[in-house]
Formats: sequence, C-alpha cells, structure tokens
Amino acid sequence: MEKEFLDFIFKNSQSKMVLIITHRMSSVKQTDEIIVLDQGKLIEQGDFETLMKKQGLFYELFLKQQY
Repeated sequence: MEKEFLDFIFKNSQSKMVLIITHRMSSVKQTDEIIVLDQGKLIEQGDFETLMKKQGLFYELFLKQQY
C-alpha cells in the first residue's frame, strides 16, 4: 500500500514541490533532495546516492531498517 501511495505521489507531482516527512528510509529513494534532521538540527542534505556514499547518519539509519 505504501508503494502504491508513493508511486501515485511521484507520478502526479512532476512539476510540483512535495514535502514528504517520514521515518521510513526506503520511502525517499526516488526524491530529488533529502534533508536529515537530528534533534532539530540539519545534519545532512543531498540525494539518495550522495547520502549513501557519504556513509553518515542517513546511511546508518537506512542500513538499520534493512534488517
């Protein structure tokens, strides 16, 4: 159900800005920009590939959710 919802959002928002707030890291793979906050402070910012290569907080959280 989540996948269908996200597919609908991405398909119908091609020329619009959409803000997605989530704790499910897999939900943001298709987004243009990811902003990682920790206790209200900006920790990291970038697209999925960039943040995974950086191996920072986003990377750690993503790996934890894979198991």
